[in-house]
Amino acid sequence: MKNSSLAEKIFSSITHLGRDFLKEPFRYLTEADLQATLFEHLKTGIHDEIEVPVNNTTYKTPLVHSEYHSKVDLACIDRERSEQMIRDNQGKPCDKFLWTLPLFVGIELKLLRYEYKNYGAFFKLCLNDMGKLEKISQSRDSKHWLVLAFIQNSESVNRVLEQADNQHENVTTIDQLDCIYLFSPSSIFRLPQRPMLKKP
Repeated sequence: MKNSSLAEKIFSSITHLGRDFLKEPFRYLTEADLQATLFEHLKTGIHDEIEVPVNNTTYKTPLVHSEYHSKVDLACIDRERSEQMIRDNQGKPCDKFLWTLPLFVGIELKLLRYEYKNYGAFFKLCLNDMGKLEKISQSRDSKHWLVLAFIQNSESVNRVLEQADNQHENVTTIDQLDCIYLFSPSSIFRLPQRPMLKKP
């Protein structure tokens, strides 16, 4: 699967989860619920596998993994670059590369529960995840990143957006990489690639 097709599958899976969250935000009570659901959508849409040599035997591994490569919530392996890395490391122990194959995209998820009111702390967590993923990207271990933030209380959305100094765009679909998306029971927002905390 080419990376352009991979991106479309990723966008479709996230849009599916986002629209479901808009209708039923309390179906997801933990970040693990969100992560498991998106993982299922991604695995359903992305069937490609790559072959990995382990002790003179070739096994297959899918492109989609969870808690992979520096504990990224969800990761989609870059097939072309990973296959090249495997060829370059032929004959070497698999533990030298198998758990750090190059990614096409790393995804982090955050959930702001209904009663949580520390909007600044929540937005900082989103920025921390963005920084973590950007660091992986800068080391050429990942081409792209996404942070997906889910907010159960519609009244909290504006307070979170204020933390981003109101840098946002209201969207209906997921169609860009390297940005933060906010999902609420009423709307989806996309923040710019480098959102900044509101100045005190």
